[in-house]
Amino acid sequence: MSYSCEHCNYSSKRQYNLKRHTSSVHKVTSEQNAVLVANYAVLVAKSEVSVAKSEILVAKTHNCDKCGKEYKNGRIMRAHMETCNGMDISRQCPTCGKVYKNKHAKYYHVRKGCTAPIREDVKLTEFTEENTDYITEDFSLKCLKNAAYGVKPMMDEIYFNKDHPENHNARLMSLKNNMAEVYTAEGWKPESLLFVVDRMISNAVGTIIVKLQDSNLNPSEYLSKYHAIQGLDRDNRKKLREHAKSQLYLRKALHYE
Repeated sequence: MSYSCEHCNYSSKRQYNLKRHTSSVHKVTSEQNAVLVANYAVLVAKSEVSVAKSEILVAKTHNCDKCGKEYKNGRIMRAHMETCNGMDISRQCPTCGKVYKNKHAKYYHVRKGCTAPIREDVKLTEFTEENTDYITEDFSLKCLKNAAYGVKPMMDEIYFNKDHPENHNARLMSLKNNMAEVYTAEGWKPESLLFVVDRMISNAVGTIIVKLQDSNLNPSEYLSKYHAIQGLDRDNRKKLREHAKSQLYLRKALHYE
């Protein structure tokens, strides 16, 4: 925070320096100077509140409960929901999971022959019930030591590990509409993309904690690390969400029966 002179371009980080400047250069009395400083402090406080509110408004989004489409304006989102029929599965390729703008585009895609490989040799785990038996205590400790930055490698190890396709139980339906699919006991189920990636992050954090429960770690030594992964700040969570989305986008969609 800096204090600026109301009469010229002078500024100082110290309130006393501003008082001395105004008294000597502009011959402002101590009473007048106190009023100026108080008014300036009020303006600074108001500007900080305005910045905080603008950040909240920018970060806040509204998602349609039917199709997952994201809007920055809640009124527009509510108007959209009045006519929204939800995600139209009839426009989705049953093999690769890609959703097309209309049924004709999907028809030509299927007619040409979808090139996504069909995997019938893999038994998928249900979403949030992933196989983590292969994850070692040493790897979990390495992730913990990196605090918030250790959540990403654990998430990759669980959901995007080529050697363990049984955990490929989430796939992207539509990036534009923010929709994904997760594998359940009843088969593939549409879900909000934000919900899916947030569960991936939570499961990665939970795996780190569970894997180290029976270890001989000194709890006090790693207390700050535990707090960092359990209370991810907004920037780290945003980066993890974007990483998970990009991984789902890049990974070839697989079809399981």
